[in-house]
Amino acid sequence: MSIQRLILAAGASRRFGADKRQARLPSGETLLEATLGLLCPAAPLPLLVLRPGETAPAPFLGQVQVIPSPRWDEGQGHSLAAGAAAWDPATAPWLLIALGDMPYLQPETLRALEQACTKSLSKPGPAPLIAPSFQGQRGHPVAVPGRLRAAALALTGDQGLKALFASEPVRLLPRQDPGVCRDVDRPEDLEG
Repeated sequence: MSIQRLILAAGASRRFGADKRQARLPSGETLLEATLGLLCPAAPLPLLVLRPGETAPAPFLGQVQVIPSPRWDEGQGHSLAAGAAAWDPATAPWLLIALGDMPYLQPETLRALEQACTKSLSKPGPAPLIAPSFQGQRGHPVAVPGRLRAAALALTGDQGLKALFASEPVRLLPRQDPGVCRDVDRPEDLEG
């Protein structure tokens, strides 16, 4: 089964104070390159949501499909909707939404999420949202079933998937992976 990966990287980095996507990690990679390194390559081609006119980092040209988010400055909901518009649930019945500032995820978590998506479709009832958790805290990436594409297309503002989490069934997948809850909002988050 194909799972469409969507990476959100159109944000303003206001709390970081500069374009955090370009911040260098101890490995020498930029924050966005390290995150893409975890998520690419994959089939179908991962969707990378950026601001209009931006391109993928050079090492990932041809490994992602860039989706511009014309209303990126109005909040993450608009970027999610832009990405969902490029998703075809007939080809990939799940959309795995990752944040472009989460380079600390463990690859095993991605595999576990994708296995949970595959198993979920064989169970009766509506497929739930699936998210990893660490020590009881819900994290990312989040898997959205195809039945919720229309709801994802309607997202606006800065609330992201909160409305869907409040109204839809959710399955948490406990993981021993602190990376599911560790994003980079401030320069000090790059340490360690």
